Amino acid sequence: PGLGLRGLHQQGMTGKGVKVAIIDQPLLEGHAEYDGKLKLYRRIGCEEAEPQMHGPAVASLLVGEHCGAVPGAELYFWAVPSWKMDYSYYVKALEEILDYNKDKTGKDRIAVVSISLGFVQEHKNLDLWKTTLDKARKTGLMVLHCGLPEFSGAACPVGKDRDDPKNYGVCRFLQA
Repeated sequence: PGLGLRGLHQQGMTGKGVKVAIIDQPLLEGHAEYDGKLKLYRRIGCEEAEPQMHGPAVASLLVGEHCGAVPGAELYFWAVPSWKMDYSYYVKALEEILDYNKDKTGKDRIAVVSISLGFVQEHKNLDLWKTTLDKARKTGLMVLHCGLPEFSGAACPVGKDRDDPKNYGVCRFLQA
């Protein structure tokens, strides 16, 4: 991780005690980056599916031992079949997260949910998904997703010092 994250980790700021969730494609369980950090793993609509590449990648980037932004955090993961192009699986997963948080306060709650998917008009149940996202927002749950008409990221060119913020540029992604 860049932007000084390793320095923050050395100071003890690792996300320890924080619960984070991901809704993504099936995981490779026991992966060295997040082994022991996975506190809950649910599959919705993809119970027999093999692990995919995207779920393990985002889990590693979030809580990974060597490459994670918050390597001390606890991971709660809902696997969904993105290939079925139906938001109802995401709705069910987010509803389960809301139900998990219902009677909890403070650090007992899942604090943030990461979803690497935008608003795809061709996928089924988009309106239901937007309603569920709004419901989650009203509970105070932070849901990070790519559902804006334009969303941004940051990138550092290869070979540049990733800990120096001056080396980063804003990337803009447009959705059709």
